[in-house]
Amino acid sequence: MNFLDFFRSNTNETIENGNGYRDMAIDAENSNELMMETNDNGRLIKPTGLIAEGDISIFMNEHDKYYYYGKKNGQLYGSVDSLENAKKDIVAIFQRLVTKLIVAREDRVAQMIMHIEAFPPNESQLKPKINVLTLEINKLKEQIELSGEFEGWVKSNVTAYENGFIQGKNETLERLF
Repeated sequence: MNFLDFFRSNTNETIENGNGYRDMAIDAENSNELMMETNDNGRLIKPTGLIAEGDISIFMNEHDKYYYYGKKNGQLYGSVDSLENAKKDIVAIFQRLVTKLIVAREDRVAQMIMHIEAFPPNESQLKPKINVLTLEINKLKEQIELSGEFEGWVKSNVTAYENGFIQGKNETLERLF
C-alpha cells in the first residue's frame, strides 16, 4: 500500500478484507459521530458502523413497530406499570442483540490470540485487528450500560414506544370522556 492509497481507501471497509485498520480504529473510537450517514440536508440516509450490523440494524429500524405497539398498549392498559415494563422489555431485546455481537467479537479475538501464540510472527498482522475488535467490544458494552438508563442507541425505540403509548392513552381518554 503506497502513501496515496491511504487517502483513496474506503473508510467503511470491513475487518474481513484486511485493509484500513487505522481508519477503522479511529471510526470505532469516534463511533458516536459516525453512526448515521446523512445527505447534504442533514436527512438520514442509512446507519453505518456497528449500528448497521445484523440484527441491531433491524432493531434500529423498528421505530414504527414500537410506536404502534406503544399506542395499542396505551389504549388497552394505560398504566405507568405497563409503560415501564414494556420499556424494560425493549431494553432486554436490545441488550440480547448487543450481547450476541460482543460474544462473536470476543470469540474472534480469542481465535486471533491463539494464532499469535501458535505462530508469533502473525502478531504484526493480527494485532491491529484485535485492537479494532477490542474498541468495538468496549463501545458495545457501553451501549449495554446506557440502555439500562434508556439512553444510547436504544433510546430511539424506547421514545417511539413512549410516544405511541401516550397517544394511545390520550385517544382512549378522549373517547371515554
